[in-house]
Order: sequence, then structure tokens, then C-alpha cells
Amino acid sequence: KTVAVDEIRAGLDPLDPRGVWALGQVASSLIARHGKYGDAGGPNRCGSPGSEFVGCGRLTTKLGPQALQAECMTCIAGLLVDERNIQATAASMHSGGVNVLMCDGSAQFITNEIDVEIWHALHTRDGNDSGR
Repeated sequence: KTVAVDEIRAGLDPLDPRGVWALGQVASSLIARHGKYGDAGGPNRCGSPGSEFVGCGRLTTKLGPQALQAECMTCIAGLLVDERNIQATAASMHSGGVNVLMCDGSAQFITNEIDVEIWHALHTRDGNDSGR
């Protein structure tokens, strides 16, 4: 009952690293914090600030915050020196949720409405985060 791989939607622009498989950083080929410690929330979260990655400021300036919100691809923009690769959650273009690959090899569809505590538990060993 542990998620091994999350679906990550490809970015909207060449400045957007989300979904790029060859970059080992948050928001590209990795998700992180997905709602438990950050505010990225669960899958396909449109209402939260969104992913936090280096380059969000340039992306927001180029496309505009309204365009990112319309696509549910918001990110936390800041000065380049303040931007960090720190949080991102699963995202897709599927209606209502995302696909995940479980450690047992099964594929599951997770709805966007999943409680963030359960979402987080699915991404941790033993269903919790003991801090170890």
C-alpha cells in the first residue's frame, strides 16, 4: 500500500521543468512534501500555491498567473535567489485524479479529493512519518 511512482504532468513551457524525466529535482521527475509539510496539497491541487521550483518566477512572468491557474499548474514565484526545488505533487490531465504505481506493481487511480493525510501516508514507509 505504498506509492512507488506518481504521475507528473509535463510543463506548459520550456521554462517549466515539471514532468521532465531527466532532471532529478523536485517538480521535474520527483514529487516532495505533497501536502504534509508544504502546501502543495494532494494530486491536481488548483487551490493551493502549487509546486515550488527554481524557474517559477520566470515561468509566471512569461505565461501569467491566470494561465497557470487555468491549467491547475500554479507554482510559488519568487526572486530567483529565493526560489528552491522544494515541493511538488502529482498532476495529470485526467479528469478527477492521477495514476500511481504501487510498490506491489499494481497501478491505481487516486482521486483529487483524497485527504492529504492519507495521500502523504501512501508515500511513506509503514503509512506514517516517524521522522526516522
